[in-house]
Order: sequence, then structure tokens, then C-alpha cells
Amino acid sequence: NLNLTDDSILNDVQIGFDFKYFGQTYNSMTVCSNGWISFEPCQIAHFWNFSIPNPMGPSAMVAPFMDDLDDNGGTVPFNVYAYNTEDGRFVVEWDEVLNGEDDQNCPDCINETFQMILYNPDVYPTATGDGDILFQYKEIHDIDTFEDHGATVGVEAPDKNSGTEYLFNYSYHVNADTLKEGLAIKFSDSCGAKVSVDW
Repeated sequence: NLNLTDDSILNDVQIGFDFKYFGQTYNSMTVCSNGWISFEPCQIAHFWNFSIPNPMGPSAMVAPFMDDLDDNGGTVPFNVYAYNTEDGRFVVEWDEVLNGEDDQNCPDCINETFQMILYNPDVYPTATGDGDILFQYKEIHDIDTFEDHGATVGVEAPDKNSGTEYLFNYSYHVNADTLKEGLAIKFSDSCGAKVSVDW
């Protein structure tokens, strides 16, 4: 457990292997309570989510569910876990965290449970050497008002000039499925070629 609290970050979380992302190699990350990680050190726990790309957000951002996640003033456990599976995967999980949009309704408030998994490119090789990234959703609710831009889901390059935006402000990427329980999203450099159905 990373012992995060509302609007907090933890820099220098060790991945346990070298991970290549947009051509750059990283071995640690910043994890934010608000549903994103960055491969660059960060000082701001961005809770106001942005489109991808955007110069105002964190650098080298991976956002499985960037939103204002909350602990209801410290009255509810805020569990964000990070662990190396020892078989070439590194997992960050936000486990039953509250959404700041309705935490005033506790104990009848909404929980969010989702994961981001990094695959060691030395164990799971890819065409370019960039590591695969998987988002998995166990319980997910995009409930922010339109004024708060909903949630952001996607990946952004370290220079903030490019990336893949899966979701922002309730607008989905072309052919994307809607966020729902049981959904998994994989970011891979395997595009343009056949992808095995067992990945």
C-alpha cells in the first residue's frame, strides 16, 4: 500500500525493471491518488483532468482513470497498491477509492477499482522495445459533471505533444468501447499487425 491520501503523489516508486515508454527508458514512476502515474517526477497531484495531449498535465503520463478521487476527508480508507509480480509485470491498483463527485453521499457512495499493468519488454518483447500497458476495470463510474470534464483515460508522451486519448469529457476515441466493469484496454506497439487473441 502506497499510503496515499486525497490529492497526493508519491515520487520514485521503483518498477523493478527498465520500462521503455515513447522511446525513453524509465525504472521508477510517480503515482498519484487521482488515477494516473507519470514516468517523470511530479510535484502537483493534478486532480483537474486534461485532454491528451495537453501541456498543463503531468509529463510522461499514463492515465487509467484520471479524475478527482477522494477519501472523504480522511474518513474512508484510500488504498492504492503497487507491486511487482516477479514474472515481468508491475501493477498499480486503485482499490475501492471514492469519486470526489459523490463522496458526500457516503456510506452510499460510489467506489472505483481499476489497475494499470506494465509489461517488462525484456520478458514480453515488442517490435519497438516500448513496453505494453494494460488498463483493467473492476468497478468504474465516470460521474463527473460536464463542467468537470468527466474522466481522462489514455497515455501521453514525455514531451506532451502526442499520445493516445481513449476518453476525455465523455468523448471516446473512434471505435473505443465505453468504460464499464470487466473492460480491459491495451496500449501496444503491435498496431498494424495481427494481434493474438490470447494477449
